[in-house]
Amino acid sequence: MLPPKGLTITNEMAHSLCDLYEDLEKFPRITDIYTRSSSNFWIVGKRIDTRILYVVVPKKESSLTEVEDNFD
Repeated sequence: MLPPKGLTITNEMAHSLCDLYEDLEKFPRITDIYTRSSSNFWIVGKRIDTRILYVVVPKKESSLTEVEDNFD
């Protein structure tokens, strides 16, 4: 059995997560935000009631349509 793969949070990911948080706080009617980085990953911010879920998805493994379909 292979060990689970981990995800290393890069400075770019951390910056993107902070930007998503600020956007979701600034615009309370927005429930979903999808962003793509230049270094091969998608970040999704989804507001659910009073909580926000963040998911990082490797871009090479998923298209935006696939990512959106998994969160609807």
